[in-house]
Amino acid sequence: MKVLGNKFLRAVAFVTACVILGITAALAAGYENDYEKKAKEFNTSDIQQKYSDDFNELNLKLWSIANMYLRNLDSDGKFTGTKFFKAGTEKAMKDIGLMDEDGNITVGDYDDFEYILEYKGNSISNTKKSKSDFDAGYSFIQKNDITNYPNNLPYGISICSPMMSWYTTDYGLTYYNLPAQISDRSIAIFDFDTKGLPSYIDDRGAQIFYNEDGSTPIPVENKEDLNEVSPDESQDGLGQISSNSHYIEQNGKKYLYFAGDDRPISIYISPSKAIIDQLEKQNELQIQIDKDMNDKMLGLLPLVIAALALGLFVVIFGGYDTEQKKFVLKAPNTIFTEFYVFLAFAALMGAGFFMGSFDEFSNIFSDENKSSLPTYYGIAYGVMYAVGLFAVNAIVVQMKCRSMVKSSLTGRAILRIVKGIKGIISEQMLRRDALTKRFLIRTAVAVMAECITIRAFYYSEELVFFLSVIYLAAYILLTIRDFRDINKMSEHISAMQSGDYTKVKVPETSVVYGMTKNLNEISEGIQTAVEKRVQSERMKIDLVTNVSHDLKTPLTSIISYIDLLGSEEMSPEARDYVKILDEKSARLKAIVSDLFDLAKATSGTDVAKEKLDAVILTQQVIGDMADKIEKYSRDVRTEIKTESAPVMGDGKKLYRVIQNLTDNALKYSMDGTRIYITVFRDNSDAVITVKNISAEEMNFTAEEITERFARGDSSRSTEGSGLGLSIAKSFTEANGGLFNVLIDGDMFTAEVRLPLMTE
Repeated sequence: MKVLGNKFLRAVAFVTACVILGITAALAAGYENDYEKKAKEFNTSDIQQKYSDDFNELNLKLWSIANMYLRNLDSDGKFTGTKFFKAGTEKAMKDIGLMDEDGNITVGDYDDFEYILEYKGNSISNTKKSKSDFDAGYSFIQKNDITNYPNNLPYGISICSPMMSWYTTDYGLTYYNLPAQISDRSIAIFDFDTKGLPSYIDDRGAQIFYNEDGSTPIPVENKEDLNEVSPDESQDGLGQISSNSHYIEQNGKKYLYFAGDDRPISIYISPSKAIIDQLEKQNELQIQIDKDMNDKMLGLLPLVIAALALGLFVVIFGGYDTEQKKFVLKAPNTIFTEFYVFLAFAALMGAGFFMGSFDEFSNIFSDENKSSLPTYYGIAYGVMYAVGLFAVNAIVVQMKCRSMVKSSLTGRAILRIVKGIKGIISEQMLRRDALTKRFLIRTAVAVMAECITIRAFYYSEELVFFLSVIYLAAYILLTIRDFRDINKMSEHISAMQSGDYTKVKVPETSVVYGMTKNLNEISEGIQTAVEKRVQSERMKIDLVTNVSHDLKTPLTSIISYIDLLGSEEMSPEARDYVKILDEKSARLKAIVSDLFDLAKATSGTDVAKEKLDAVILTQQVIGDMADKIEKYSRDVRTEIKTESAPVMGDGKKLYRVIQNLTDNALKYSMDGTRIYITVFRDNSDAVITVKNISAEEMNFTAEEITERFARGDSSRSTEGSGLGLSIAKSFTEANGGLFNVLIDGDMFTAEVRLPLMTE
């Protein structure tokens, strides 16, 4: 692999393959040049020229005789029609050399051909042969509108069927459009006396007579005055008319035209034996030349195989890196794949174009310079093979490195489209979501049905419109049915939002079966989580309650003994110690009490609601805390903005809320600042706010400060348990209110919102 994958070896193979193919193309072009030269010699030989020209001329004359003369003879060989028509026919045939002065049919001197002409029993012939004696190999046979051409003619001989047409009319005109080899003009023959009638020469050189009494059409300068109706339209008012006929309408009268029928004509033409012998010699020589040409071309086959084998070697080992020991995508194989595809296609099309256009290129060169044509062909094919091999090798290298899709603009576009579709419709959705499946299938079927309808009934816009309306109606009805199921699922979601997690059953055929199943699983998960959360909270409450209860009994004993100890005689130093014990035990008792109250508030139990007035309640709390306010030396400003604010709540717990907020403001406000307590109505809420300037930097959030045991001072040097705001929040929410903390710089605001009672 290391040797075969050598880059230099691949380059040598590439150049060698292109040179070999160029030499092969040059040799092939030279052989083709020689062949064309010999073929032209055949084509210009006397026998070929004589056969082609004489045969075609004889065939046209026999055709003209059959249509102009034989078709007008009856079964006894007598001419039918008026004397004017007979005279006109004989004159016309004499003018074009098909009848002598004595009225006898004459074809001319064609001794090298034998022929038989028949038309409905009337015939002319120059041979004793029967029709069955005419050899199909060299004979031309026309019978019942079926033509059999000679199949043994050598290269260069060309024969053709007669190109002649004629028609008759219902007003006495028969018109012959003769080929140029017979006459340089068309011929018009009339079955009435044209003496003294006006006439004109038409665009084909025929003299047309007309009568102004309306028995014939008259010439018009303005073509719009002449209504000519094609065969497809020629039934109106005239009954069924042949598809080969039409009419013109002039001055309210219709003139019929009937196309001539050539089918009864039978023509047999065969060259003489002397010419056949010469043609056979020509055929033998041509066969030999063709054989020599084939042998020469087959001799080039090994060169073609060698060029292709070297090219295949380049493609197989292209892109291999001997150092990395793997295929690597490097320049110049990193361009977009479409560029290489274009190069490969251009090289292929160029090769086909040069191959099919050899004669045209050969005619460009003069006979003296034709010897240089193979050189040009060799260079052209060498270059095209190089371009094509380079492009194919680059494409294959991209495939080996598995980067063809990423290297292709089309591939990148497809990947983006697929990625976008996956972003909208995931694989899991397609597997489980019946709504998406049905939508895609229904849309695809509708589009396909519409395309088929347009293609099958494109000729009928009304039918296409009718079927399109049916497709649209079916699509809308099926979509409405799916939306009905989606509406049920929406109701299910609304019920879940309201706290109803009851499972909903839908048929498996429903488009929302998969989504409803997911919602049921979510409901079940939420119920389980809620139950676990409630159980956990209950356990926490029970734990706090039990601990608080267990602490109360020994704590009560400790406080009692401290009281007894304080009544005894002791030294001043010991009495200071007792005083400290008394203060700390009282604080511990308050913390235990707060924990117990917080546990009850969290459980939502022990809430006895009654009608209260938030204004009176606030004033009562401020009055009860007058001594404490005086102790802290704070200026508490109370602002009551409403006469009353009736609410439903537990008086003890709401009293505790206002008390805790006021106490919190007293403890943590800056010396010399004021505390503002405000009560007012806000729409349907009674609002109580307590504002103060904090003595400490408030490096906490509103959410953090309402957590249990959260303290405003990080050093925890002030008195307090860290449960005051947490209890206030829990008691407020237990009474159906909202508790908010707002922090603005050093301004701390606690806000309690309680629903007002409707009067």
